[in-house]
Amino acid sequence: MANNEKMTTAYRFWVMGILVLGCVGLEYYFHAVRGTTIVYTHLFYIPIAAAAFWWGMKAGLPVSLFFGLMHMALSFPDIEESVLFRSLALVFVGSVIGITSDMRRRAEDASRRSRRNFKEIFQEIGQPSIILDPQHRIMSANRNIMEISGRSEEELIGKKCFEIFHGTDQPPEGCPLEKIRISGQRETAIMEVEALNRPFLVSCTPMLDDSGRLEQVVHIATDMTGLRRAEQMLKESEEKYRILFERSTDAIYITAQDGKFVDFNKSMLDLLGYAGEEMMGLKAQDTYAHPRDRNRFQKEI
Repeated sequence: MANNEKMTTAYRFWVMGILVLGCVGLEYYFHAVRGTTIVYTHLFYIPIAAAAFWWGMKAGLPVSLFFGLMHMALSFPDIEESVLFRSLALVFVGSVIGITSDMRRRAEDASRRSRRNFKEIFQEIGQPSIILDPQHRIMSANRNIMEISGRSEEELIGKKCFEIFHGTDQPPEGCPLEKIRISGQRETAIMEVEALNRPFLVSCTPMLDDSGRLEQVVHIATDMTGLRRAEQMLKESEEKYRILFERSTDAIYITAQDGKFVDFNKSMLDLLGYAGEEMMGLKAQDTYAHPRDRNRFQKEI
C-alpha cells in the first residue's frame, strides 16, 4: 500500500510538471514569440485545480500565485485591468479549491481514524463479537469469536450467524436481531449456542444509516456457563438447607423484624402445638411466656 501511494505521488508530480511547463510555454509563445496579448488563461486553471485538489492549499495557492504573477510579469509594463482581474481570478480559484480539498481531506482522515479506532476497539472486546448485516450475514468477527469457534475470519465472513452457531437454516426462536426489526432498539436474550454447547447472553445493538434504516448490528455474546453453574450450585445448596430445615428435630423458625413468622419447621409446630395456618397468623412474641423477653432477645442479637 505504501508503494502504491509513492507511485501515485510520483505520477502526480510528473503530470503537474508537464501541465505547468505546457502552460508556461503557451504564455511565453504568445507574449514573447508572437507578441500578442491573446492568452488562453483558462487553460491555467487545469494545473491550478489539479494542484489544489491533490495537495490542498499548500500547493493550490503557490501554483495559482505563480501563474497569476507570471501573467502580469509578461504583460509588464502595460498591465491592463483585465490582466489584473484574470490573475486575481486564478489565485481565487486556487485558494477556494485548496481550502475545499483540505476540508475534504480532514473529514476523510477523521472518518478513517474513526473506523480504525472502532476496528481496534471491536477486536479488543473481551467477549466473542461479530458485526452482522440485517440479513444475519457476518461482516466482521473479533479474535475471541474466532478462538472460541475454531474458525478463521475468512470462514466466518459472509456466512449467516444462525447457520454457523445454531446449525439451523433460519434464526432461532427469541433471536435478538429479529426483535430489533420490530423494536429498533438494543435487544438481549439468553440463548443456547449449539455449535459451542453452552449458553450465552446475546446482546445486539443496532447501527442505523443516515436515513434511519438498519445498516449493521453489533452482536456481543457473554458466556453464561459460570453463572449457570453458580445458579445450579445455589439451587442444590438451597435444597440441602431445606432438607436439613424440615428434618431437624430442633424447633427452627424464621421471622420478620416485627416478629411475624416467615417460615418454621415441623418440630416448631409440634413444640407449640399449632397448625401451620395458625402459626402464620401469629408473631414470635405471642409464643413467649413473657413477650418482653422478645425485645431483650433482639437487643442481645
